[in-house]
Amino acid sequence: MAGGTALLFTLFVTPLFARMMSRLRWGQPIRVDGPVTHQTKQGTRAWAAP
Repeated sequence: MAGGTALLFTLFVTPLFARMMSRLRWGQPIRVDGPVTHQTKQGTRAWAAP
């Protein structure tokens, strides 16, 4: 029962949280001294699938 509840909570709440994070422009900063190819990743989410 607890596993099912956790699964449903994750399936329904995670997309809402991801949209809120995008709207607030929260994300991971990209270090300027890193590889140039990493600069293209700026603004993408590293913690949730699109």
